[in-house]
Amino acid sequence: MTSYLMNRTIAIFTLCLNILTLIGCSSKKANDETSSLTDSTAVVSDSADTLTVLPADDSLPYVDLTKTYPLKKIDLREVADIKYVQLETTDKSLVSYPSKIYLRDGKILFEEFKSQEVLAFNEDGTFFTKISRQGGGPQEYRYILNSCVDFDNELVYIWDLTFPPKIKVYDYDGYMQREFTVSDIPTPDAMYLFDENRLIVHCDPDPTSEEAQIVGSYPYRFIDIHTGKTTPVDIEIPDAVSNKISKRSGEYISVSSISINPMLKRNNEVIVSDYTYPIVYLQQGSQLKPLVRKSECSRSDTKETMSVVRAITDRYILFYVATKSIDRDKCTVSIEKETELLYDRKTKEVNEVEFINPDTGKSVRLSWSGDMPRNTIVKTYAPEVLDLYNNKGYLSGKLKDIAEQMDPEDNPVLAIITFK
Repeated sequence: MTSYLMNRTIAIFTLCLNILTLIGCSSKKANDETSSLTDSTAVVSDSADTLTVLPADDSLPYVDLTKTYPLKKIDLREVADIKYVQLETTDKSLVSYPSKIYLRDGKILFEEFKSQEVLAFNEDGTFFTKISRQGGGPQEYRYILNSCVDFDNELVYIWDLTFPPKIKVYDYDGYMQREFTVSDIPTPDAMYLFDENRLIVHCDPDPTSEEAQIVGSYPYRFIDIHTGKTTPVDIEIPDAVSNKISKRSGEYISVSSISINPMLKRNNEVIVSDYTYPIVYLQQGSQLKPLVRKSECSRSDTKETMSVVRAITDRYILFYVATKSIDRDKCTVSIEKETELLYDRKTKEVNEVEFINPDTGKSVRLSWSGDMPRNTIVKTYAPEVLDLYNNKGYLSGKLKDIAEQMDPEDNPVLAIITFK
């Protein structure tokens, strides 16, 4: 399966190998931004290294993801409320390929892959601002490799394609507040604000890459947001599995990957759910507390079974289990089989699950890559999909009303799904 992450990773490597000097800089608030040119690595944070990873004991719930469970179809309306938000479409607010979605405090932010922007909407869908500073100037970023949002301070952290790598911090209006250099780790494939002093990142331990030794047995790292100092999170994974494969041929690198995310965030809680590590952790303040134990998945030279938490609510944990097929000669990975398993934390029941959206009559995958409120998941519906569903008579309710008024060039519609 060719995934978004595959396309994005290939684009990143291509840029790294063929990067040209970009000319230009922003003319807005030039005087006000002069102070932010200084690299803020002189500031030292005393709490950057404090974290307790609590040990798992025998009382931890266990979910065997290797078993075959009965299929349970669930009408979303029976377990959740669904709110549809039509995103305002203007020349300045086009959303075509969102790679991350952040929903908090009445704001919706998108990391937009195609335009290399971060777009911000109010929760009713009205557009209000964006960060659009791609270029070669001191206030600009060359390429967004990853991002995360500090909702409390209305800041966006952007991991920029620079050498050495830098993280640039922008306010919601797009003005750079500061930047800091990061060393000792490769570009992360997942990044979140952990607390007021640190980011937490996952660096994919692709054993075929030149950066595998840097990652080693500790793919999860903290980054001090004042100094750029990196510190391993105390979760050792001696033979960590990667979601991708890479191969160098002369000046070029081929990369193939599958879309699977080992970290999530809800409100101020980070969930760490590694591909094969058996313990799933939930952040509580400065601690990572064991939440559930999952079975260790099978591995061979040509296949690896990987599992992560795709969504979490007060009652349910949704696991995604994928069998990854590996062709080392062609340097490709693909998903051979995938399953969603729902664990009921109250009854301890496990089922293979298929959620049905009654407003489309179709099954819907529930997952997120970003930052969501508690018990909330966001699904996007592209206008061409809604048009197809509407022409076939599948749509009903508010979603049908929205689809009948949409233009093919409009922004997608969000389904904000809040579990009861």
